[in-house]
Amino acid sequence: MRQTKKIVRVTTETDLIICNMCGKHVSPLKYHDTFLSVNKTWGYGSPHDGETHSFELCEECYEKLLADFKVKI
Repeated sequence: MRQTKKIVRVTTETDLIICNMCGKHVSPLKYHDTFLSVNKTWGYGSPHDGETHSFELCEECYEKLLADFKVKI
Protein backbone atom coordinates (compact mmCIF):
# COMPACT_ATOMS: atom_id res chain seq x y z
CA MET A 1 0.00 0.00 0.00
CA ARG A 2 1.28 3.47 -0.78
CA GLN A 3 0.39 6.52 1.25
CA THR A 4 0.40 9.64 -0.86
CA LYS A 5 0.04 13.33 -0.28
CA LYS A 6 -1.17 16.01 -2.68
CA ILE A 7 1.57 18.30 -3.89
CA VAL A 8 -0.45 20.21 -6.48
CA ARG A 9 -4.05 19.58 -7.56
CA VAL A 10 -3.01 17.05 -10.23
CA THR A 11 0.26 15.72 -8.78
CA THR A 12 0.86 13.29 -5.93
CA GLU A 13 4.07 12.12 -4.33
CA THR A 14 4.61 8.89 -2.39
CA ASP A 15 5.79 9.69 1.12
CA LEU A 16 5.51 6.24 2.73
CA ILE A 17 5.61 2.61 1.52
CA ILE A 18 3.73 0.09 3.70
CA CYS A 19 3.98 -3.72 3.47
CA ASN A 20 0.47 -5.06 2.89
CA MET A 21 1.29 -8.28 4.79
CA CYS A 22 2.98 -7.11 8.01
CA GLY A 23 2.46 -3.33 8.05
CA LYS A 24 6.17 -2.43 8.08
CA HIS A 25 6.78 0.98 6.54
CA VAL A 26 9.75 2.70 4.94
CA SER A 27 10.49 5.98 3.20
CA PRO A 28 10.48 5.87 -0.62
CA LEU A 29 14.21 6.72 -0.61
CA LYS A 30 14.98 3.19 0.66
CA TYR A 31 12.09 1.52 -1.18
CA HIS A 32 13.87 -0.02 -4.17
CA ASP A 33 16.21 -2.14 -2.03
CA THR A 34 13.73 -3.50 0.50
CA PHE A 35 10.26 -3.82 -1.02
CA LEU A 36 8.56 -5.67 -3.88
CA SER A 37 5.84 -3.80 -5.75
CA VAL A 38 3.17 -5.86 -7.56
CA ASN A 39 0.56 -4.53 -10.00
CA LYS A 40 -1.76 -7.04 -11.64
CA THR A 41 -4.64 -6.30 -14.01
CA TRP A 42 -6.90 -9.33 -14.25
CA GLY A 43 -8.14 -10.43 -17.65
CA TYR A 44 -11.20 -11.95 -19.24
CA GLY A 45 -12.54 -15.09 -17.54
CA SER A 46 -11.18 -14.24 -14.12
CA PRO A 47 -13.54 -13.51 -11.21
CA HIS A 48 -11.57 -10.24 -10.98
CA ASP A 49 -11.98 -9.40 -14.70
CA GLY A 50 -10.93 -5.79 -15.32
CA GLU A 51 -9.75 -5.17 -11.76
CA THR A 52 -6.23 -3.98 -10.98
CA HIS A 53 -4.69 -5.17 -7.73
CA SER A 54 -1.58 -3.45 -6.36
CA PHE A 55 0.39 -4.31 -3.25
CA GLU A 56 3.80 -3.99 -1.63
CA LEU A 57 5.75 -6.66 0.25
CA CYS A 58 8.82 -6.10 2.41
CA GLU A 59 11.74 -8.43 1.83
CA GLU A 60 10.96 -10.52 4.93
CA CYS A 61 7.34 -11.15 3.86
CA TYR A 62 8.48 -11.89 0.32
CA GLU A 63 10.82 -14.59 1.69
CA LYS A 64 7.93 -16.09 3.71
CA LEU A 65 5.77 -16.14 0.59
CA LEU A 66 8.51 -17.91 -1.40
CA ALA A 67 8.93 -20.52 1.32
CA ASP A 68 5.27 -21.56 0.82
CA PHE A 69 5.66 -22.17 -2.94
CA LYS A 70 5.18 -25.82 -3.95
CA VAL A 71 7.22 -25.17 -7.11
CA LYS A 72 10.31 -23.13 -6.23
CA ILE A 73 11.41 -20.23 -8.40
